[in-house]
Amino acid sequence: AQDQREARRLMRVWDMAESGNVGAERVLAQLIDRQERMEIERRLSEKPKAASADKLGKKQVDTLRARDAEADLMAELDQEA
Repeated sequence: AQDQREARRLMRVWDMAESGNVGAERVLAQLIDRQERMEIERRLSEKPKAASADKLGKKQVDTLRARDAEADLMAELDQEA
């Protein structure tokens, strides 16, 4: 419903601007700019944030390194035995 109201408003302003109303031209430019900003914001919010989700924190990296080091040590000790 809100989109329909906004579309009707845009059409009224468009008609007034087409008839030569300079104030309506200014309002039309503002409405178009606002719609473009909203569209850009929508597109940016839809982009996946996989890069930040895949990145591990320092503690997680340290934990993984410790597990790998422990596994390597155990394998080396098994070979010696």
